[in-house]
Amino acid sequence: MKNSDTLHPFLLEQSSLRGRMVRLDNSLKTILTQHAYPAAISHVMAETVTMTTLLAGMLKFEGILTLQITGKGALTALVADITHHGHVRAYAKWNETELAANDTDTTFKQLVGENGMMVLTIDQSATKERYQGMVSLEGDTITDWMCHYFKQSEQIKTGFKMAVTQSGNSYQSAAIMMQAIPHETAGGQKSNINEDDWRRSMLLLDTAKDDELISDDLDINDVLFRLFNEDGVRVFDTLAIKHQCRCSDDKVKMILKSLSKEELESINQDGLLETTCQFCSKRYHFNVNDILAEKGE
Repeated sequence: MKNSDTLHPFLLEQSSLRGRMVRLDNSLKTILTQHAYPAAISHVMAETVTMTTLLAGMLKFEGILTLQITGKGALTALVADITHHGHVRAYAKWNETELAANDTDTTFKQLVGENGMMVLTIDQSATKERYQGMVSLEGDTITDWMCHYFKQSEQIKTGFKMAVTQSGNSYQSAAIMMQAIPHETAGGQKSNINEDDWRRSMLLLDTAKDDELISDDLDINDVLFRLFNEDGVRVFDTLAIKHQCRCSDDKVKMILKSLSKEELESINQDGLLETTCQFCSKRYHFNVNDILAEKGE
């Protein structure tokens, strides 16, 4: 797939609408093969990782953007995060019994169940500042939820087109995100996007076919030109996307040292503490006496 694992910001010069297009291949395969996810969970994970990658354009500084979806259905938790470097990772938790009771055509919303929530968190590395927004799940799809989020939390009109394809156990995805972000006029005033321009761009976006978005023959620039050539589409510097977990011996040891002696003893197995990274499934082993000694106990 051309331009796979890349994020491409763009601007429609005639209307000043801003957007991003992403395609994922190898990074998505790595994430989904690290766990034995059922097909239904893999599909919604692919959608969530794709959405998280689209949102990476919001990181104008060193930091991490995290998208978390929780519920009480077959899917109890799904977390994906991405750094300003384009390093993405994700994991999911699900209830086998609940999942087995659902049809294969279950929507994302039905998998999450009642009272589902979506949380978007942005952590800024330099200042340690954190922004967090939370919305209920209005609609059936992750694009519905994200449109609702931007309308409620940011008051920004947002539109999406997403495609996820499966071949055996392998997934590929592509998506376009567009926003009507107010821009500054020559006098320094904020000017809103023209309503006709917005409606027209959404109609054009809706014409994009899945096989165009995910194509071995079409470059991302070709896709965007086909859709928006009359609006003067301009593509900016791309961001390379790759899977990379941030777990390490030091980070796991820090977590273990934060536990009480009683908590450590509860997971003690013949003098060893074993823990597995939820994101990448890497296993870590520590001697319980060494951890207690470093804690001064």
